[in-house]
Amino acid sequence: MGLQRFTLEEKVLLVGGARRGAIYNLQDGNVYSIDEGACMLLDACESGAELEKFFVEHSEIDCQESLTYLKTLQDKELGRFIQHNETPQKIHLAPTKKLLDFLWLEVTSGCNLRCIHCYAGSSPILIGKDRMRQKDRLAVMQQAVAIGCKKIQFIGGEPFILGNRLAELIQAAHELEFKFIEVFTNATLLPDAMLQILQQYGVHMAVSFYSENAHIHESITLGTNSHTSTVRNIQRVLAAGLNLRIAMICMSHNQNTLEATERYLHQLGVQNVRIDYIRPSGRGCNANLVPDKHIEKTYISEPIFSKCPENTFKQRLFGHNCFSKAVCVTASGDIFPCIMERDISYGNVLEETLEVILNKASTKAIMSLSKDYVEICRDCEYRYACFDCRPKAKNMDQDGNPRAKPKECLYDPYTGMWQKQKS
Repeated sequence: MGLQRFTLEEKVLLVGGARRGAIYNLQDGNVYSIDEGACMLLDACESGAELEKFFVEHSEIDCQESLTYLKTLQDKELGRFIQHNETPQKIHLAPTKKLLDFLWLEVTSGCNLRCIHCYAGSSPILIGKDRMRQKDRLAVMQQAVAIGCKKIQFIGGEPFILGNRLAELIQAAHELEFKFIEVFTNATLLPDAMLQILQQYGVHMAVSFYSENAHIHESITLGTNSHTSTVRNIQRVLAAGLNLRIAMICMSHNQNTLEATERYLHQLGVQNVRIDYIRPSGRGCNANLVPDKHIEKTYISEPIFSKCPENTFKQRLFGHNCFSKAVCVTASGDIFPCIMERDISYGNVLEETLEVILNKASTKAIMSLSKDYVEICRDCEYRYACFDCRPKAKNMDQDGNPRAKPKECLYDPYTGMWQKQKS
């Protein structure tokens, strides 16, 4: 056998947990679960151990079986055997220097509807009562671009309540060279002139929709004829050739019509339909809105994750998957880590610039909140592959712990076992 060694490839990383481990292939984003023995073997290999000496020192480990395993990893191009004097190349990961990539700009807290689950608590009584004025919104956009932000979503409340002022903001976003511009709307208010503006500047549209059944839809929006208006404007947006996505929030009211609604939207011509589950923020904290028939779909009960390529891994290694790249500026000027997080404020743009606020140590502490700082998760080998909604985890914790493990995760890293159902 000689003094041969084994190394994982340059962009293949071993992440250890309390009990087991995982192999992250940053080239294609695949994540592989490994047991305790494999984790110990690969950890030694990555530390430069010579295989012959390793097996002598660990006689309890089956040498031939281990070599066969390493050969399998080599066949999958995850690693390779090397000579004792070879220095393997390893990827160098460093945090990005960009302060901001994505901006949610809440242009108004007012809304013509009063959705029962609204995370922001928007309603008609708030129309016209915002602290932020048009000059303030424009200033925030300019400040965001100056620190590297290239993506913006206009959100509310209902953005189209602003009328011509929204058109001015869209034009400004285009002139400031934002690469992605989106309006998130209930699509009940869309005059022809505004539709032309959206076309002119290639604006993306995100529309909230709840059910193909008008009664169910309006039991959520609390807006008479809101279903008819939204459907009509979805059709107009599609006819205009705009990029459209539909966000469906599953809750107790509409949980029985999800499949029918998705089919209905596809029949209208909508290609991009995303189903999410109600989150405990704002009016969504109402326990009666939890979709009991679908609750198990929110559980993570096996190691199946989205791809985790190099950029994703790096972002989650050095920060939070959302907080590290985005902020929400509300209609009162407050800056929050995201649209769902309303308890942790970074500051207010009416008092300080966006750059000053984002450079504060207290702000960076939140933006850098990776799973390495979350209770239990920090001992899990999947911590960089698993998406984390901190507001949801915090609000579902009985103590409101901002570093609580997500309730929907059924994995115990200390035993290496998955629960099959919530106890």
